[in-house]
Amino acid sequence: MNENTGVTPLVRLEKISKSFGAEAVLKEITLEVRPGEILCLLGASGSGKSTLLRIIAGLEKAQSGRKEVNIAEESLGFVFQEARLLPWLTVGENIKLVLGEAMAEDQKNRVVVEALRRVYLEEKVMAHPDELSGGMRQRVAIARAMAVDPKLILMDEPLSSLDFPLRLNLIQLLTELYEGQDRGGVYVTHDVREALLVADRILILKDKPSRIFEEITIDLPRRERRLERHCLERRYHQINHVLMGSPLAEVPGRFQRMHHKGLEKNQPSD
Repeated sequence: MNENTGVTPLVRLEKISKSFGAEAVLKEITLEVRPGEILCLLGASGSGKSTLLRIIAGLEKAQSGRKEVNIAEESLGFVFQEARLLPWLTVGENIKLVLGEAMAEDQKNRVVVEALRRVYLEEKVMAHPDELSGGMRQRVAIARAMAVDPKLILMDEPLSSLDFPLRLNLIQLLTELYEGQDRGGVYVTHDVREALLVADRILILKDKPSRIFEEITIDLPRRERRLERHCLERRYHQINHVLMGSPLAEVPGRFQRMHHKGLEKNQPSD
């Protein structure tokens, strides 16, 4: 977790507004993404989270406002809700697609092996996507994003299609990949639990058009976060109250720690 707020941000948005036709989606959004932190955009479906991410990525243009980007375009990594792997290519070949054409083939092979090693899938380099589980495919997508050694990773609900215990596994993986690194991340989700476990800062998007309703800083290091901890439980209720305007259900069942194939995995207890 990065506590240095004096460094130059990777990306800064100032008073960004966006409309689709007559429908205003975003209103005067100001934010910055700092090196070494994961910024979470949290809000209900239709709140403009993905649109804001696409503006950061340069895939959408805002109607008004200013965007400052302090990294090269090739220093961006992407992880989407679906793994988006080409089924006729092997895992290794899918990862090579994001590497520059000027890179020598033997160097590409080394990069692929290292990227897969970091997500504990080096033995799957010759497998095809349909031979992998959903969680494995998403780990390949994370490896593909990491292969370009990005300064900033944009993650658009990357775990939403997975069961929550598997999400916890991959959240632990992200924690490992960000440990001691100065890369930034923008993580889009509608799941308060994911936001609490992943983010250094959470921006809550709300209203029509969406605005930043509240910013919440999570001071607890990611490695030490468990949903049953009092500070996270309190944050869970606080955020749900902001999102829904009324108290919600209790925090999901308490969580215990276990180890699984080299990854530290959290699993709900009975």
